[in-house]
Amino acid sequence: MLSGLETTMTNENKKITKLPDFNLTNPKRLVSDYKSYYENNFGLRTSFVNTYLSFKTNILKENPLPHQVIKGEEGWYFLGNAHSDILNDTFGNVPFTNADLNAITVNLENIERYLSSKQIKFYLVVPPNKQTIYQEKLPFQLNQNTKRLEQLQNHLNKHSTVQIISLEKRLLSEKKQHQLFYKTDTHWNDYGAFLGYTEVIKAISHDFKIAASSLSDYHLTTIPFTGDITPMINKHSRERSLKLEKKPSSIIDTLSKAYTFQHYKNDAQDLKLIMHCDSFSDAWIPFFNETFNETVFVRTFELDYALIEKIQPDIVILEIIERNLMTLTNKKNL
Repeated sequence: MLSGLETTMTNENKKITKLPDFNLTNPKRLVSDYKSYYENNFGLRTSFVNTYLSFKTNILKENPLPHQVIKGEEGWYFLGNAHSDILNDTFGNVPFTNADLNAITVNLENIERYLSSKQIKFYLVVPPNKQTIYQEKLPFQLNQNTKRLEQLQNHLNKHSTVQIISLEKRLLSEKKQHQLFYKTDTHWNDYGAFLGYTEVIKAISHDFKIAASSLSDYHLTTIPFTGDITPMINKHSRERSLKLEKKPSSIIDTLSKAYTFQHYKNDAQDLKLIMHCDSFSDAWIPFFNETFNETVFVRTFELDYALIEKIQPDIVILEIIERNLMTLTNKKNL
């Protein structure tokens, strides 16, 4: 540990713990911080973890971390319940309480009320979990109860003017035509993201004169890809995935390309968009850049009111993946 000779690449999907500052003003906290640091960095820890994962996967042919990763059928891998109870929610076994639904409704209505006062249209967009679209690829099936997303949709329909743009139905209807999600990754591929984008623009077109790009505007190719799920179990699988490339390329000015704050300008279009989003937006950013004059993508669900005042967008989208809907219950997150 002290020599720094450990060179094995870690497969754990978490931030590396740094050595805490030595501060005696709070001895109890200091001891706790150093204990946590040691547990995450003791000598040869990564080698031990990787050896365990390899032994369980390659020798015993078992899933080494079923709470983290689920090995499905035909080379499909899924996140386990350690990630926002995603597997339980797939079968509707962790429903929202009435208090959860009421809290989400109040939080969303507050956002909508503020944006409406600025003549800005608000949309909530929920991409589906990979499990939702490819549930048949899971290694088992359970009785299907009402999922959180369906609960929330029903509640908002009865008690609020806030509407969810749900992409589930569109993707389910298209999945026999093309693969829409990566087998070894959490996210949708370019084709799935394009379908999601077109569905969002379709909903927006009820309020604005706007049209989505056509699939014929793109070259459809395949590229090699390594996902973010299989490395968690020390399995570095590569697959081929669909890639959409614009023909010809549009003139898009990049004003900021920081991952947490991306800002683009397209003088061929008119409307302005701010999207508060998660990593599911990564694949569809190029598509939205084709449709809007100015786009800003902020990697947080908390609205940036100063930014809204500065940009004065026509539209604000809150994009949140299905498994993270519980985040909407906490006002501090919005």
